[in-house]
Amino acid sequence: MPLLMKSDNLRNPPKAIEFLVGDRGTGMYSYTWKVHADRTSFYITQKDGKLMSHKFSLHGKDDRHSSGPVMMFRDSNSAPETEVPFEASPGFFPCKFTGVERFKDVLHVLRFRFPWDMFDRDHCPSAVPPAKLKSGRKGGLIALPRFMHAVDVDFYLSRNGRPVIPLEKDAIKNNAVIGPLRNDNGEYLIGQVGHHSILKPEHRTPESTMDAPPPGTTDDVSRGISIMNDGEIAWVVEQKFSFKHRRRCD
Repeated sequence: MPLLMKSDNLRNPPKAIEFLVGDRGTGMYSYTWKVHADRTSFYITQKDGKLMSHKFSLHGKDDRHSSGPVMMFRDSNSAPETEVPFEASPGFFPCKFTGVERFKDVLHVLRFRFPWDMFDRDHCPSAVPPAKLKSGRKGGLIALPRFMHAVDVDFYLSRNGRPVIPLEKDAIKNNAVIGPLRNDNGEYLIGQVGHHSILKPEHRTPESTMDAPPPGTTDDVSRGISIMNDGEIAWVVEQKFSFKHRRRCD
């Protein structure tokens, strides 16, 4: 279950939070993502190590970042080449994005999308099951999306001294909050879980995340990640890739 925004978490935020979409009964899981705070920054990386050289960095203002606060997705070159099929929109690197202000000093910065068809065992392989949490970390297992729906995890960066998300009372009531985490600047990063119909125009996946070659047959399916950046909000979408295409890229 996602982590509730409880008063104790506000006083003593966890060191890191891990989240994924999955179901223990079916054994189908998305990739696991880790969110953590370090000094004046927040970082988001894939937990199982296959994309550990790539990370989202949400930097606050400090002496290390003289240009001021900046958000980016980059390859840190600190890990082996990725084993996960990965596609990004043209001109993606270097990726910098500003976020969209939803409230005063509160930015919507990231959306992770997990479509329903990524959890059909007969048509898509599962990612690695979640591992045991390390000390000081919290975790959230998010329920699978319904048919023709997607799970969206939206992250908001609050610079007004308290964690803020849209429809906060409903989100807490529905146990749909991940976080918050707090950095040394007193800023908060908080995630909100939503289940949305992908048939509705306002909830469709951006077409620019669908550039990867689709699978040719059922046995050609590989789970992968597509990323889109429009300069404001960065999208991370799990989708099906051609396994043969993946092999050609290795």
